[in-house]
Amino acid sequence: MNGITAIYFEDRNSTSPARANRYTGEVFLNSNIWNSLTPERRFFVLCHELGHLKHNTTDELYADESAFYDYVKKNKSLKESVKALSQVLNFDNPEHYDRLLNQLKRALKYDFEHNHNHKAMKVLNNLQEANENVNLNRDVFVDEVEFCNNNDCETEFLGFGKKAKERRQATRTQRQESRQKRIETKMSYRQKIAEAGGGVGGFLKGALSAIGGSPTVTDESGIEKPVQPNPMSLIMIIAVFIIIIVIILFATGVFKKKKKA
Repeated sequence: MNGITAIYFEDRNSTSPARANRYTGEVFLNSNIWNSLTPERRFFVLCHELGHLKHNTTDELYADESAFYDYVKKNKSLKESVKALSQVLNFDNPEHYDRLLNQLKRALKYDFEHNHNHKAMKVLNNLQEANENVNLNRDVFVDEVEFCNNNDCETEFLGFGKKAKERRQATRTQRQESRQKRIETKMSYRQKIAEAGGGVGGFLKGALSAIGGSPTVTDESGIEKPVQPNPMSLIMIIAVFIIIIVIILFATGVFKKKKKA
């Protein structure tokens, strides 16, 4: 199905604002959620459901990405594209959290690339660094799980005597160190979020404040300054404005002369 064929409202006890039937193209809006959304958030929800239909996918992340690019084509608010998800997603759900972070990164990247907002790029870089910590955390966990996937593992647990006991103790020590490293990584990630405003909500609020700001540039000393308007551009605008006024006055005078005649 390539598009939405029909839209229906339903009174459904769910936190999801909408659902789509990929076979019929029908979209069902949850009136309990829909009525609380702003117009731009409603538009994003429809773009999201359209993403499911156009690409015939159940992948929520893919539908979010498709929706974002359809959304920005209409010059809609980048902040609202993020809030469209933050309003309805549950931060305790890992999949929802990933969806929100990906949406935030898309908005920040788009703001920098299309609006030359360097503040957005700074926040994006901080966000990427935080994500690297999360990935490191997962890698440490994988290393711990795969630690015994080798030949030494068998002798370690099947061996006897002093040497076998030493090997088991070394294994336990290494696991404890890996676990401690994972905890420290997680705490470091949480600290970065806390420094950005405290909690997921605070971090999101801080990141959103960078979106849609005035374009900035960094000078040779590394100080970020707003982009100054080109003086020649201002002169051209003033000149065009004066010419328009003169034309209007001239046309009005000619009209009055014709009317007297």
